[in-house]
Amino acid sequence: MNDFRGLKGQFDKVNFIGLHDFKMGMAMNVPIGVRMRDFPAGYSGILSVLKSLIGEIFSQDYYYSYEHDNASKILFLFSHSYIIREDHRVMFFKTANLLPVRDVLEAHHCGRRIDFSWSSFLLLFYVMIWFWQIRYIKLSLKDRLYYIGNLVWGKRWARELYKIDFNGQYNLLVTLCDAHMADNMATQLFKKYRIMTATLQHGWYSMTIPKADSFRDINLGLEGMVSDKFLCYGEYSKQGAVVSGIELNRIVCLGNPQFIDMNKRYQTCPKKIFCLLLSRSLEAGTGYDFIANNREMIEIANEICLKMKMKYIIKYHPGEDKAETDLLYGKSIKQEFLHDQYWNTYPLIKLVDKVDFSITDGISTTYLEMLYMRQPSFRYIKHFDTFTKFAWGGFMDSSEVLVLIKMLDSQPEKIHKHIESMVEFVYGGGDVGAHYKKYLKTFM
Repeated sequence: MNDFRGLKGQFDKVNFIGLHDFKMGMAMNVPIGVRMRDFPAGYSGILSVLKSLIGEIFSQDYYYSYEHDNASKILFLFSHSYIIREDHRVMFFKTANLLPVRDVLEAHHCGRRIDFSWSSFLLLFYVMIWFWQIRYIKLSLKDRLYYIGNLVWGKRWARELYKIDFNGQYNLLVTLCDAHMADNMATQLFKKYRIMTATLQHGWYSMTIPKADSFRDINLGLEGMVSDKFLCYGEYSKQGAVVSGIELNRIVCLGNPQFIDMNKRYQTCPKKIFCLLLSRSLEAGTGYDFIANNREMIEIANEICLKMKMKYIIKYHPGEDKAETDLLYGKSIKQEFLHDQYWNTYPLIKLVDKVDFSITDGISTTYLEMLYMRQPSFRYIKHFDTFTKFAWGGFMDSSEVLVLIKMLDSQPEKIHKHIESMVEFVYGGGDVGAHYKKYLKTFM
């Protein structure tokens, strides 16, 4: 049995005191998935995880608001798994706001607050019991502390969930991504009360730890899916879900909700500027390190500017900060070619209006998002390529991408034809907002 699935199965067999309504192995899909993260070695590593556990017990950095209407039949959950990602929040509420009457349970970040209430001290009681309950699972002390910390996190969240009225009001729960612990636990509880559940597709689910044997052929986002329905972007996502074991009758293709009310158009006025969309430099626990790949893309951008007399804008991953990127990429960027840089959640729709085309790597979700907005986009595939179904649009070096750029200048209609074909396959046709509204209204 696969190590990842085997460990999940062992946790699922434990009927954790205080968490009887949940299969915690399934709920901890993501925490188990990133357990290979590099905690500091030795004694300091144990202290680091112990400090995190104590923080979970005696502090909290979020609170929930509950937007409630007695006539509502659908509850939208925006959990504390995503409160630092404003781009996820915008996409989620584009979907929720399609309906005039709906309830929303929304997490808000409030900064870490010390909590010495009786309920926090009660968690110490649970911690001792949970340590005893997992005594037969083969784990290092560091891993035991880590998973107990996640159980504490889950217990705090369960208290919020039990405040919801399950007496027949709701017909549907909608979450952003039920692979994550908060959404997964909510989905499990709603299903126990025989309420239909659905999860949105918040990204392009790819192999989370491709270099680890224990994760061979496992798609972490889809592995943790427990919702009755997967509301996906289109045929491309549907095929990936089926390959990963999601039953066909659970999949509903509705489009990408972030494109609700978004205009689609081709730019006709050349600006001699293009955009470089970089991935997060490091993904903790995933085995991915994009620093070298990002530097190579910057070098290619420099060559394009030199040969085509252009400039570039760099858009960093929302999880990066300026100090970090300056340290990692400052020496690679040629200031004479740099037009601008953006951090955090600068909207892609605004970026489209500033550039002639974009360059991404072979795994970035923004590649297909830019194409949807009819922005010519080319992907660097020397090391990674998630989009192997698309023979067109990839390049290995500066000479290959220069061919694509020159084609955009001389034969734009040919580029547009490729884009339309790809968009149809990935997202389908029609009005995205109308698709979601029609589906959601069947539960009202």
